[in-house]
Amino acid sequence: KFITDRRSSKMSQGDRAEICWYFTESREQFRLKGELIMVTNDHPDEALQRQRVGTWKSLSDNARVQFVWPNPGLVRGQDADDEADFGNCNPDSKNPNENFVLMLMRPIRVDRLQLRGFPQRRTIWESNDG
Repeated sequence: KFITDRRSSKMSQGDRAEICWYFTESREQFRLKGELIMVTNDHPDEALQRQRVGTWKSLSDNARVQFVWPNPGLVRGQDADDEADFGNCNPDSKNPNENFVLMLMRPIRVDRLQLRGFPQRRTIWESNDG
């Protein structure tokens, strides 16, 4: 799971994603490809809404406040008032702001590459229904 702002460009990039992790100690790389579930404030699934609320509550105040700041990615003019735009933000700590989106990924393919040893080993798992 990860989070994003509803106003972010990520929201218009489709419902597929790829995530890659590299673990230095084990020298392994995991690449996950999957379908995204975007849990917004109007998502119909109650269980996912509870997960969204729980994730919101687990955020620090500094993380929550970013969702009430001005639209990310928009150019701010020279006459922008930082104090007015950023100074008096106090989002509800219990109820997620409408801009807060919980992103979940349902993996359809996992690619594990073991870089330690010779030869390197690759294992791929794929979903039968994806």
